[in-house]
Amino acid sequence: MSFEEFYKTNYISLYRIAIGILHNEEDSRDIVADTFKKLWLVWDSADDPLALSKSMLRNACISHIRHLEVHDRFVRRTASDSRINESADLCHEKRIELLRFYMATLDREEQRLIHLVVYEKRSLKEVAELIGCSYATVRRHFASLLCTLKEYMSDCEI
Repeated sequence: MSFEEFYKTNYISLYRIAIGILHNEEDSRDIVADTFKKLWLVWDSADDPLALSKSMLRNACISHIRHLEVHDRFVRRTASDSRINESADLCHEKRIELLRFYMATLDREEQRLIHLVVYEKRSLKEVAELIGCSYATVRRHFASLLCTLKEYMSDCEI
């Protein structure tokens, strides 16, 4: 039997098998076409082309189903991650708002101290030289600001 005769004789039955497994006409047509393509490549060495084509078809359908399951898990995980990220973003924005409010309650020297250490990333030693006081004073004052900030943030609901 030639490949062309085999194709004409068995296409419908292989398509029905694929539909029975996948329940999707388009995917079934694609997988049957791929099965015949693979069968064409080994046609000359195939002892039982019908058994081989059914085996190839079954394996291709199973692989397709596994791929769909992996894709679905990825979509669910991505959707879940985006909800978590949205929640984290809202929490982060609220913290920033609270920090801005806290900064507004500080006097000018305290704001300058935080600005130099946090935003300009200067060491406490450099800040002490810029301000004109001892390193111990700057360290104690900065530690006190951080403790006050920590208490303030813990008192606020986030």
